[in-house]
Formats: sequence, C-alpha cells, structure tokens
Amino acid sequence: MRAPQVFCIMLLTVSSPVLASATLSASPNGVQKEAQITFTATTDESDPVVKVTFSYQGGGTSDEDTISPYEVTKTMDWTTMEDLTVTATFDFENIADQQDTVDVDVVDITILGSSIAGRGNNKYYQGRTSPTGLSVSRWDWEYDTTSIDPTWIDTNGNDDQSVWNGRFVISGELTVEATILEIPCTKSKNVTVMDRTGVAWNTPATAVEDNEALWGAPPLGNNEPLGELRDKDTDVTHIIVPQTSSGDWSDGVVLVEVPSGPCKGFWYVHSECLEIDMETVINRYIKSGGPPPESGATTFYDYNNANGRCIEEDMADFVQAVKNHEYNGTPPTAESLEGHFGRIEYRLNIQEHPGRAVEDLVDTSEAGLIVKVNDEVDFIEGALLLFTTDGDWSDAGPNWGGTGSLGSGKHTRYDIDESDYYDECTFGPENF
Repeated sequence: MRAPQVFCIMLLTVSSPVLASATLSASPNGVQKEAQITFTATTDESDPVVKVTFSYQGGGTSDEDTISPYEVTKTMDWTTMEDLTVTATFDFENIADQQDTVDVDVVDITILGSSIAGRGNNKYYQGRTSPTGLSVSRWDWEYDTTSIDPTWIDTNGNDDQSVWNGRFVISGELTVEATILEIPCTKSKNVTVMDRTGVAWNTPATAVEDNEALWGAPPLGNNEPLGELRDKDTDVTHIIVPQTSSGDWSDGVVLVEVPSGPCKGFWYVHSECLEIDMETVINRYIKSGGPPPESGATTFYDYNNANGRCIEEDMADFVQAVKNHEYNGTPPTAESLEGHFGRIEYRLNIQEHPGRAVEDLVDTSEAGLIVKVNDEVDFIEGALLLFTTDGDWSDAGPNWGGTGSLGSGKHTRYDIDESDYYDECTFGPENF
C-alpha cells in the first residue's frame, strides 16, 4: 500500500511598485502668445531625482532640470491653444518615473489686413481671436498717428472678431485690445499710406503765343515792355493757378474730411486742378502794320526798319525775337532756357510739381490744411518765378546775343520827352 503523498504549498508575496508624489503647477495659468509662464514641479519622494523633463503640447521643445526646485520659465511662442497641456516627468534613481500635468491657455489676436494702404482708399482691418471661436465682449481700437489718435470701441456682439474700416489718408500704427479667456491681449500693425501716383497729379503747363492783338502801349522813353508772359485768365504774373487772390490756391484743391474709421477727423486733399495756363502778349506798336505812337507819326516798325536805322531791314526778326524771348527761345524749343515760358517748363520738370506737393498733405482742420496747401504751392511758385526772371537776357542766348542772332544789337525805342525816336543801339531791351 502506497504511502499517502504530502503536498506543500508556498505562498509568494509580490510587493506593489512604490508610487511617488509628483505635482506640476503654472504661474500664470494663461498668457498672450510670446509671453512667459513659469512651470514648477515638486515631489515629496525621498528617492533621488535624476532629472525632470517638461514637455509641451503642440510642438514646443522640451526642457530639463536636475536641481530642485525643478522649474522652467517658458516663452509660449509656438502655438495658441485653449487648455494646452504641459507634462512634467520625474526620472527617479530607483523607482519608476512619475508624471503630472497642468493645462494653460495661450491666446492671441490676429490682425488681418495689408500693411499698405493707398491714400484715399477704404481699407478693412479685422481683429480675430487665436485660436478662433473664442468669445470676446469688447474690442478696443486705436490708430496712432503724428497728430490725433482716433479710437473706436466695438461692443456689438460676443464673437471672436471685430472689423474697423475707413478711408486711409495718413500712416500710423493700428492697435487692437481684447480680453480673451480672461487674458488681456494687445496686437499692433503699422500701416503705411502710399502717395497717389500717375499723371493726375502732374501739373500741366501751357502757353498761348501772341494771344491778345490789342495789348501794349507805345514803347516811348524805354519804359513800356515789348512783350510779356502772364496768366491767361487774370492778365497778371501769376504762374500757378487758380489763385483766388495772390497766394491763395484754395480754389485749386478739393479738401475732404474723413467721416469714420481709423483716420476719422483728418482732412486731406481729395483732388486738385492746379495748372500753369499762360499767354505771351506782344506789344502791338512794334508789329508790322501796328499803330503809330501818336497821330501823324511813323510806326515803330517802319521807322526802325528804314535804311540807316538801328534795325535796318531786320524788324521782322526783331519782333520774332521778342516773341521767342517770351515763349521758348530761338528756335522755339520746349524747356528752352532762352524763353521765359521755356524756363518755367524746365524748372517744373526738375522739381516737384504743385499737384504732387499737395497730394500727401493732411491736417485736423480744413483751415489748417489750406494753410499747408498755400505754403507748399507758394514755395514752388516763388522758385518758378525766380528762375524764369533770372539771367542777362540782353546779352545771352540766340534771341539777343551774338552775331546772327535775332534782334542782335537792335533795341531802338521811342523817346517820350522829345516825341522823337531814341536812336541808341548799344543797350539791350529792358522790362520784359
């Protein structure tokens, strides 16, 4: 008979892994993108810590710390996210890794719209939450310029966007503020307003030759001009017109106030019609067939054209020289320095045109803008007037100087005191 078998059962005790305490906190709990948050990881475990690794949702590069307190200050610049999760992983020397997480909000404002605006054009700028879809109860806008800074508060709806639009006339910095998830946010964009270009802002310059057949007084005593360049409509020496009165070009511009938007309250030059519209007039008493200076006298033309006289058989060239002197030189050539009008053309094309000079002017009042317009145009008018009267006209150039020139050395005038002809041929014409 087999002896009974005895079975021994051994009970194995399996110990549970040691769970360490790991805690992660953030200060503050939310920021605008590009700002910093400090993350602090703590533990009450006595086992040595090799390192703590901080990792971030959305792609931020991880960080490590090996010295207590385990802390990192992170610039939150890679994404925007509501409840962005940050994880701290403790690497203990003898026990298993432990983790804790914390959620933070990273938000921002995006401004949609070009940084370039054409003067006088309407532009739209949209402020929008990032991430999108977050409710905002109030948007505060400001446009910072060199003078006034228009503002606007948008409380039209609890949504994630706001639009500010209007006509742009001056460069500035556009700023919008909003509180997103209880985080104050600000975003700015520089807006550069570009000048309007094209021929519309060029100043046309024209002159009609020998325009008034009855102009002129007898050239007695060497005092009456033989010819003149002047404004065609007013018959004065204005160059840039229209001039309501001397030095006032307000009729040559249309000024408009911006009614709304970032440039609200600014006046600007909406359009302009400045021009140079002149005429040359030639003294009728020196022309062939012109009247005599007094009853019974010989005409200036016939007397000086007679044999033995100063302008013998050359009065036709002399009169033509007077015409060319007032207009575009000999031969008539655009921008000629030998003619008064040619000098205006020349100077106008090497400096800023009046229309272009006023294009970018703005002011906070209509009266202030008119002053600026007048100052700009007056400066250009003065430069044109000085240039067209500069020079020794009697000695230089193909009209008057040198052998073979039109009118060379032929400048006889009437002498009013003797009621006779002043027969001196050695001086040049004056009072042109």
